[in-house]
Amino acid sequence: MKYEQTTQTRHNQMLNLFLNGYTDMVAHMDAYCQKGLKEAAPLAFTKWYYTAIAADTLLSPANIVGQDLNSQDEGKEYLYTLRLSPEGQELKESDFTLLTYSVAEHPFVEDLRRITDFCIPDCKMDENLFFLEEDRPILLNKLAHESEFYLEYLTRLAWRLGLFVYMPAIHTKKVQRAPYCDAFFDQTNEEILKMAAEAACELASERFSISMDLDHGIATPSFFKECLTSPIETDQIFIQFYKQVDIDIEEIWKTQPADLTEDDKAIISSFLFTGIMIDKWFIFPMSAFFGMIRPISFTPIQYFNLVNNLSALLIMEHNIGAELFTPPSYYSLTPLGKALWGDNGIEDEKYKMPEKLPYEEILEALERETEINRFEQVFYMGPEKDILTIQVSMKEDPDFWKTIEIATTTPLDEFCRDLAAAFAVDEVTDYLLSVPDENQFPVDYTPQGSKRSVNKTTEKTLEDLYLDKGSVFSLTFEKTNQILLEVTDIFPGDPFILYPRIKRQSSKVTEIEKVDEIF
Repeated sequence: MKYEQTTQTRHNQMLNLFLNGYTDMVAHMDAYCQKGLKEAAPLAFTKWYYTAIAADTLLSPANIVGQDLNSQDEGKEYLYTLRLSPEGQELKESDFTLLTYSVAEHPFVEDLRRITDFCIPDCKMDENLFFLEEDRPILLNKLAHESEFYLEYLTRLAWRLGLFVYMPAIHTKKVQRAPYCDAFFDQTNEEILKMAAEAACELASERFSISMDLDHGIATPSFFKECLTSPIETDQIFIQFYKQVDIDIEEIWKTQPADLTEDDKAIISSFLFTGIMIDKWFIFPMSAFFGMIRPISFTPIQYFNLVNNLSALLIMEHNIGAELFTPPSYYSLTPLGKALWGDNGIEDEKYKMPEKLPYEEILEALERETEINRFEQVFYMGPEKDILTIQVSMKEDPDFWKTIEIATTTPLDEFCRDLAAAFAVDEVTDYLLSVPDENQFPVDYTPQGSKRSVNKTTEKTLEDLYLDKGSVFSLTFEKTNQILLEVTDIFPGDPFILYPRIKRQSSKVTEIEKVDEIF
């Protein structure tokens, strides 16, 4: 049976702060991104749900709803999820479901039943033993969370718990509900949840080990179990994780940028990926799916950045998890988590919600804060100067191309180095930019420090070049790599779009750049 669309009426106004902010930005994105942005909305909403609406406060929707519904007294954790409107309807017509997580009733346990029952008498799966694409919408319509990642996570955990059995078949992969399911679901919810949590810690360890090529004994299931039962600030998870590979990141954090070694820089560059992994495979599931911990991020969601970054990832067909999975500032055990793992009583007082703060007063303050943030965002976006649409391709391979949009105010050296990065030209120290002047005579530019006696890109912008619609110019790296550029349009910028951006790219580029789904 599908989850009922239930919402406490008093919470609608707060929940719509997300729906209005997100959909208002989505409306300005390219048409071919709309479907992907709609499908990303449930995960984006959950990210918002655990984020402070007012900066540097504890006023996240999760904390506000928990206090309003007295979850501490009842031993329950409450979570709203976003249910998407049917295909063909506007995203703004979506609604919300209030989920209750407790030992007595738990959506994750019920959803494990649903996906195993779906395999009676059997069902086909793909080569990775996940549900087929045509079956996923049917299942998602019945599950607590309407996101592909939730179904993937449930499936991975069901396999790990032994709830599926593989059936030998020719030219296809068939799966059945395991006979063990009867005994498994005959257990109490508490027993099932503890077993599932143990398996979740094993899964987190597995994903870390595979994606980061870790030696045995690093990021073990017991490491994640300790993080679950004894919550700490997220920085401490980083510190403890890197200590296991003999790296003192606290010392690196204290080091001035000019004093960083190449090894230090390589370690710092790994922080982003490590953060994605920590959130995606540990914090996010343990909060949104299990309801055992409640995270909080103290920096409010900026819809301008969120939606623009998601659009860019969708255009390039990259994994949107890079934008949606970011570690929080802190997390604590929920009432359910305490019921299962005990209350160690060491939660920092500064992370506890103030008592006796009326919901109506909180909502009024948040609406004022949201309005101020919206005004500041529009003010800082300001009117954009002219934007150039440039078709960029490799001279030796015309099928390797991108269409970019970039402001004429962009510094010339930044423009050249960004193109080098976009076309995988590493460690650029020199280049030659050749642009026709008003008489179609080529004018050459090189970076500061180049030995060539030509114009320098220093303190110049694209606006300083003689570029018009139809202009063709080139950028050469180390003689062998030459990029051809053609200005196909010049137009006033849209203040809701983040420039520079890639508007389109060839299928060949997409295939070469495709980011592995390993995280």
